[in-house]
Amino acid sequence: MSYTQAVVHKDFSITSSLPAAFVFVPVDKVSGRRICFFLKLVQTVILRPPVTAITLAVRLGKLLTWVPIKAGVYKLTGYHTEASDFFERSYLDTGKALRDLLFIPSVVRRAFQDMVARREIIMDDIPSRPAAKDKGGYLAVAHTDRTYQYSSYLHGCGSFTVIKPEIIGDHDAPSDGSLKTVMASHMFTPGIMAINFGTPNVATLVTEAGEKGSVKTSKIDAKSLWRDNMTYGDSRGRAQSGLFFVPKNLPEGALERFKTAAVKAAEVEVGGKKGRKDVTCVNTNCRVLQEAGFSIEGVAMDGVVFPNTLMEHLLFRRVFYTTTDRVKHRVHFDILNTTNKSLEEFATNVDTAVIGTRLRHRRRASDTDENKKARGVAAQAMIKSEQERIALAESEPEQKVREEGLGKRKITISVPSFLGNIAAQIWGRHTMFEVDLADKRDRIAQAFSEAGAVKLKPFPQKKPSCGTRLKRDFFFSRPMIGLLRRHMMGRADVIHLNAQDIFRKLKGTKGDKINYVLLDDKVVLARVQANGDTKEGIKKAADWALSKHALLAGRQAVHCSGEMWYDESSDSYIMNSDSGTYLPDARRVAIVAGLANEFFGDRFRVAEAETKQERAA
Repeated sequence: MSYTQAVVHKDFSITSSLPAAFVFVPVDKVSGRRICFFLKLVQTVILRPPVTAITLAVRLGKLLTWVPIKAGVYKLTGYHTEASDFFERSYLDTGKALRDLLFIPSVVRRAFQDMVARREIIMDDIPSRPAAKDKGGYLAVAHTDRTYQYSSYLHGCGSFTVIKPEIIGDHDAPSDGSLKTVMASHMFTPGIMAINFGTPNVATLVTEAGEKGSVKTSKIDAKSLWRDNMTYGDSRGRAQSGLFFVPKNLPEGALERFKTAAVKAAEVEVGGKKGRKDVTCVNTNCRVLQEAGFSIEGVAMDGVVFPNTLMEHLLFRRVFYTTTDRVKHRVHFDILNTTNKSLEEFATNVDTAVIGTRLRHRRRASDTDENKKARGVAAQAMIKSEQERIALAESEPEQKVREEGLGKRKITISVPSFLGNIAAQIWGRHTMFEVDLADKRDRIAQAFSEAGAVKLKPFPQKKPSCGTRLKRDFFFSRPMIGLLRRHMMGRADVIHLNAQDIFRKLKGTKGDKINYVLLDDKVVLARVQANGDTKEGIKKAADWALSKHALLAGRQAVHCSGEMWYDESSDSYIMNSDSGTYLPDARRVAIVAGLANEFFGDRFRVAEAETKQERAA
């Protein structure tokens, strides 16, 4: 029997590359696909060029006129981060429009090829390996499943199940602050392969059993724009945070064949050094995968260049693996996501990063050894914390490690403006931390509405004293708070940490009080005595003024405010309602403590005086 069998029937048409069973595809389905691709071809030829050209003209006009003016206004008023972000975003959007215009011929060619292609159907004959840890799967940690939609220009919209590993968190790469990495060795068991999509780098990795029960990871490390030769070797457990496409039904010997192909590519001599060079890291990985026996329906893998192109191929096209005996198998993938982004949001970020490749390279070149060292120290601390959480989950199987409690949170850290930095030399540095709770907005609102507690407004006294009037109408008026916040937060650094790690850091304050305010979608924190027990009057006054609840909340209405501190004797965080600005009661503090225990998984307690007050009420 030949390896390619053409089967013709009155109602069916198919070309199959199996050495065994016949597979039939209804003609009406084939015709329907061809009609869809024909319509997409017409749209691409007739509508896409003028629409894209107009978009490019508009964005280019804005980039040369309106954008510099608006960015300049931002910068003059102290919003330095907003100024640079706005200009960079506009520049990259213009770059995307130019790219879309230049690549129209490529899209036309692809739509035509898909329209005339005869679809290859391969029978599934290898069982898939499960992901679940408790079912002997390839994951070393618990996970949850989510369903996301993804829209492709050529392929339309599809729904995909995405696996979210629990406990696993990412951290800044020591070598490049713009990249996030995760410990793949914490996430996977030995004997798996994964195509890893970072932002925007792509790498294929395999896991093996290491020493003392550890997991060893080896991956392809390739550079874009022919900058350096590729390598293949030990990644010390690390991989870029993003998406992992894990083939779950590879035949025996596929991993060894991939490793052989990767080693062979790394041994090729180019420019006097070992390791092949290609236009992108995506292209290098695709060439190695093709050499290892992988193929994509209707696509030449050695011609794939961009990460989003490869991602859409894996999402919407059929992937095959051909053994050394020329037996072809259909490959199925699980999709793992270690970010907080949906599939489309992640793809957008990757696309933006691709357009901004030169900007990233310039930033990396200007990075300092001190910054790299600091990121390395922070990464080691987070890796150690993650190991402790994994060990805790394994030692306490009855306790479910909840994603809500251990999931990553966006933390916004205030960085002073130029003027704010000058002032900080006089009155000390004061930092605000905003912990994002956008995904808990409904739960927060529900907890307070069930208790009949409406939001608190600042300075609610009906007959305020003279001092309160001064604070309300001058020292902490809206214009004054706007001015202070503008220069305290001239820009903001954003990091992502596991929620428990955030509050574990509070233990380092050794009982120092921290002011908190709970808003609809975030909690804002600031140390009450940022300058410690200083004797300088101006620094004491600054500590009092720059940690006020009105300032932290931006004079917005809040659910609750007060103080909190870490109590070493009880290994818990104590909360009270000490806030002259909003005057919360003990009942609200009890609600906040309950929500904190629910969200962050650590022990929060209401101060004893508050408990007595609540009982009396």
